[in-house]
Amino acid sequence: MNRNCRPYRFPSLDLSALMNARQWLTHFSHASAIGVGIRDAQNRYRCLNTALARNNCASLEDHLENTIYDVLGEVAIALEPSLHKAAMTGNPILARVRGNLPNAAKRSEWMTWQLPLARPGYRKIAGWGSVVVDITPVARVESFLSTVISRPDFSPDAETAGFVCGLQYALEGYSSALSSTMNTVVQRAWQTEQIVDDQMTPFIHAMDERLVEMRRLIENIEASLEHCLYPRN
Repeated sequence: MNRNCRPYRFPSLDLSALMNARQWLTHFSHASAIGVGIRDAQNRYRCLNTALARNNCASLEDHLENTIYDVLGEVAIALEPSLHKAAMTGNPILARVRGNLPNAAKRSEWMTWQLPLARPGYRKIAGWGSVVVDITPVARVESFLSTVISRPDFSPDAETAGFVCGLQYALEGYSSALSSTMNTVVQRAWQTEQIVDDQMTPFIHAMDERLVEMRRLIENIEASLEHCLYPRN
């Protein structure tokens, strides 16, 4: 059995309402940087890929049959405004959330898209889709730069000041481009019945590879940033 996409286990779940959502999930099943999952109307996980399990610092088994509150703890509370807005509008909602996961040692931050699932012609929510990208390295670098700049003893030369400003600008551009591109990915995948699979899957695969490359780059920047700003004599 493919562990990336588990079958639904509850016969009471309205499978007809989630048929397209399950097909939608297969587009992301092998993504390593894009976490995706499907939950029922009670926000219990029914299906997810390994990237989402890794993002949530919990195994696939620890997700299935459990709610977002069981798995995510305080982060689930941070998602509530997005879920409410998605339920009211019927549209995918983007949010940037942060918090401490129950099984994580440090605070993390993500871009998430919450997608309400409903049967055609019905307003009642039958379940939820989610797309999650971990942006913790970006958030840490942003926080580090903000802290450094606000220090009273930070008096950089022109070259260092230019480097800091340029890096801040680059991070803002990265976050903006990520949200814009992922919005396109989510919307295209969400309309899966109108898209041929051999067009959708390579599109997501290319985006996933790019995210992996960017994460490595930002982690390298983070690792060397303090040395660049405060070189040891």
